[in-house]
Amino acid sequence: MEGQQLIRFTLGRCMITQGATAVLQEAKQQAAEFLSRHQCGDWGDVASEDAISNEIGSIIGGRVLSAYRSKLGRKIWVITDPGHKYTTILLPEEY
Repeated sequence: MEGQQLIRFTLGRCMITQGATAVLQEAKQQAAEFLSRHQCGDWGDVASEDAISNEIGSIIGGRVLSAYRSKLGRKIWVITDPGHKYTTILLPEEY
C-alpha cells in the first residue's frame, strides 16, 4: 500500500478559524490536506521537544500541535485538544 499513511489518532470534531479559511482560500488549498498530515504524524515545522510531546500526546490522548506553511508561505497551525474531542486549524496569531 505504497503512499498510504497510517492514522495515528482521532481528530474529534474539526473546526477552522476565519483567518485560516482565508489563508487556505488564497493559497487554493484544502483543510483536509493539513488534517491528514497532522493525523498521520507529520507534525510539520515544530521543535524537537514539541515533536516528542506530539508523539506522547497522540498515544495517550494529550494535546497535539502541528505547524505548517501554506503554498504562499503563511503559517498554519493544527491543534488537537487533550482528550482528542476537537481539532482546530488556525493561524498562530489566533491562538
